[in-house]
This record gives sequence, structure tokens and C-alpha cells, in this order.
Amino acid sequence: MQRLALPGLIAVAFGLGSYYATGEMGPFGIANVALGSAALLLSAIAAIRRVHGLAEGAARRILLPRVGLCLVVLGAGVAVERLAAHSELHLDWTVDRRFELFPATKKALATLPAELTATLYHDRGDPRARRTRMLLEEFARMGPVRVRVRNLEEAQEDVDRFGIRGTNAVVLELRGASETVDRPTEGGLLEAILRLRGAPTRILYTAVGEGEGDAESVEPSGYSGLATALTTEGYELRGLVTATANEVPQDAAGLLVIGARRALRAEAAAAVERYLEHGGRLVALLEPGVRSGLEETLEHFGFAVPDALVIDPAAGPIEGAPAGVNPVVAAYASHPITRGLTSRTLTFFLRARPVEAVHKPKPDDQLVSLAFTSPHSWLDFDP
Repeated sequence: MQRLALPGLIAVAFGLGSYYATGEMGPFGIANVALGSAALLLSAIAAIRRVHGLAEGAARRILLPRVGLCLVVLGAGVAVERLAAHSELHLDWTVDRRFELFPATKKALATLPAELTATLYHDRGDPRARRTRMLLEEFARMGPVRVRVRNLEEAQEDVDRFGIRGTNAVVLELRGASETVDRPTEGGLLEAILRLRGAPTRILYTAVGEGEGDAESVEPSGYSGLATALTTEGYELRGLVTATANEVPQDAAGLLVIGARRALRAEAAAAVERYLEHGGRLVALLEPGVRSGLEETLEHFGFAVPDALVIDPAAGPIEGAPAGVNPVVAAYASHPITRGLTSRTLTFFLRARPVEAVHKPKPDDQLVSLAFTSPHSWLDFDP
């Protein structure tokens, strides 16, 4: 009988593991827990029978307190797990707060104009469904969201109606309109919510006139993919001719400068600096070996952008370039921008120029470097 203990323990572990992976206790999990528990019980009975001296006072005084302590610890663990499962208390002790919603998501949920219905469609046994369900339940904590979970096999009409492509899909419904999210990440769900709400479009100006990258071009050298992603995020892209502009428009949610090939004139750079002084936002993609005219502006706000090429021997030959020229980054600082990026997430940079946070313009300012090459990297000042 004692040989039943290990198989019983394994069976119980498999049964509980299937529940926590899929979020439901199916026939497989029930069978494993039942058979495993029976095996453990039989093994325990056999062990008790073998302990002939258990009835003796000395043995009882030694064994019973220890058995009682084990039962108390086991019961306390089960009680804590059940209390945590049914309580509203949520603790996220991860360094990058990966289980906490973004501020933008919280704001969108808190300001919903009506109840949002979020329905998760999944196949039985899909391990992704539990994480998605937990994400939707977190949404419900932040706003008027009703969460439903349906099995795909039992919802064929909805599959055709909403165009559901496969398991672990979420359908959001608001005021008679719907959005289907096939890959329900937090970002994907937020984008769908913003589309359903008809959120006001934010205007993002892209600098043009100094050889910048073309946000509308579909050519290999173009940035239409970036433009599409920004449009999906709720931005409207408008060109800003820096050769004639003396100010950044007041309705700008941000200014995007993509790889300028010539330096901005002094008046345009001064306009950018004034815009930033008044709380504006700048995304500058600068190329090595090219003076953009923004170097002094960035330095004024605490960032140095040496005119150099980052060389990282840890990166192999990519895109036909020699090894190290196109760094692959796997080290990130803890920041909302890099949340979800880990050492297993690789970011590819094509001929990167370095940026360094060197000084705080004001004592209360916070400067953060977000992505780092390997410790063996160095700068080539003659790219």
C-alpha cells in the first residue's frame, strides 16, 4: 500500500494543476483528484497500521503533535487560498507591476458611458483562458463591466455573428456595437474599448521637410506600419513642415521626428523646446552620423545623444550587416513603457544611436533609461 503514496500525490498535483491552468475542473481534473486522494488515503491507513507502537503513550506524545501541526498548516494554507480567491484584495509584488492595469486602461474603464459586456469564448482545456478571464475580472473591478465566459462548442451562433476565429477570443459589446479581439491582451482590449466609445482623436504631428522618414510610405524605407499602429491607438497623424513652422500647434498631443537627414533650423528647434517647456511630448528617432538640430534641445532636458553607433558584439550578423552593428536588447528598466518586457523579450535596433540620461534639469525631474545593450557593447564615433 505504501507504494500508492507517490502516484496518489502525482495524480492530485495533475488534477489541481489542470484546474489552475484552465480555470475549470473538468473530468480529467476530477478523476485525478479523486483517484489520487483515494490512493493517499489507503497509503495513510496502511502506514498507521504499520506503526504498532502508536498506542503507546510516549509514541503518541511524539507523533500526534506533529501530525496535528501538519494538519493545521495544511488547513491554514487551504483557508488562505480560498480567502484570497473570494476577496477583493489584489496584491502585485512583481518588480514591473505586470499584473496591474495601465493608467490609461483604468481611466477608460472608469469613464465608460454605459455597461460594457465582455464575453470570453474558449475551448475546454485552453490554458490561456484562465489568464484572460482574470484580466477581464480586473477590468470589472475598475468600471461597469459584465464578464461572461462561454464554451465555443456551445456558442456556434456567436462564432458566426461576431466573426470569432478561434479559442480565447473576447467580444466587447457597448450600446449595441461590438468589437472582437482575437488576441485579448490588455492593449488590444483597450484599443477595442476606445473604438467602441468613439474616443476623441488625439493629433500627433510628424515633422517633415528635413528628409525625415515618410509615415505614409509602404516602401521598405517607409513607416506606414508605425502610422497604422498609432492610428489604431487613437492618433491622427498630421505633417508639420518644420522649415516654415515657428510654433508647434497647441492641439498637438505629441511631436514625432523620424530620422531627420538634415538639421532643423534654429527657429524650429527653439519652437520644439518651447513646446516641451509647456508640457509637450517629443519622440525623436535619431540616426548616427547625422546632426538633427535637436541635440541641444535634448541636452537642455537632461539627455545626451552622442553622435556614435552602438556596437554590441553579443548581437550576431543581422540584415546582412556585420556582427554587432544591429544590437538586440534584452535588458530593460522597470517603467510603465517597458512593462511586460523581460529578459526573454528581444528588441531589435537597426544601426542604433545611444541616448544617455545625464542630468536633471530640475531636482524633482525623473530621467529613466529604458533599454540597455550588453555590458560588452561600445560606441563607434566614426560610423
